[in-house]
Amino acid sequence: MSTYREEGIVIRKKDFGEADKILTLYTRDRGRVTAFAPGARKVTSRKASATELFTHGVYFFSEGKNMDVITESEVLNSFYPLRDDLPKAALAFYLAELLDFLLPEGQPNYPVYRLFLESVSLLSRAKRRHELWVRAFEIKALSQLGYGPELFQCAHCTAPLSAEKYFQAPSGGTVCRDCFEDGILLNEEQLLFLRDLSRLNWNELSRLRFEDHHLYDAEKILGYYLREVLEKELSTADFVRKARQELATIGTA
Repeated sequence: MSTYREEGIVIRKKDFGEADKILTLYTRDRGRVTAFAPGARKVTSRKASATELFTHGVYFFSEGKNMDVITESEVLNSFYPLRDDLPKAALAFYLAELLDFLLPEGQPNYPVYRLFLESVSLLSRAKRRHELWVRAFEIKALSQLGYGPELFQCAHCTAPLSAEKYFQAPSGGTVCRDCFEDGILLNEEQLLFLRDLSRLNWNELSRLRFEDHHLYDAEKILGYYLREVLEKELSTADFVRKARQELATIGTA
């Protein structure tokens, strides 16, 4: 029976039987992998901590007929705040679902794996404005996979952008006045913030000065774009909104 070793992150788990789990991991070299973790729910199991959601670790697999089996594991980072903080948990679930839709099972993509791991790490450590790292992952992952969006010229005719900036999802991003049919009229601040999310590295983004409304606008614009790319809205987007509303309610109580 063949065995292999993989570095990966747990993005989904399901209890199975009385003591086992079925895990979905996004791995460095094999992409998304679904595997059986026998005994992982036992308190005494050495696999217990490594099979929690959003745990980053090294996993040893034995290839099975219907599903591979996790035989050993080692935690590299538990990212515990992602399970202990409702707004962060909601955003982490959203990132995991987005990754799930962007890359089918068994399709590895190391740059996107690194983007996901770095985004999860930054989200876990964030003190405020958690959504920055989610918006950055959205636009950087889309760009890495060739989905755009175009932000520097007309996505339809490649002409320079007109004084009025338009964002048209079916065309792939910003469009000039002549090509615009239906979409969003962008102001200069919105476009510059989207460009910053796309081109700045993580250290530069951590020093970026912006206001809360920039994040809200980026969420609206990128949500509109993702619905076009994915041809649906992610179910966890509603979870994020409800978690945000609950936090706001607690804050005003």
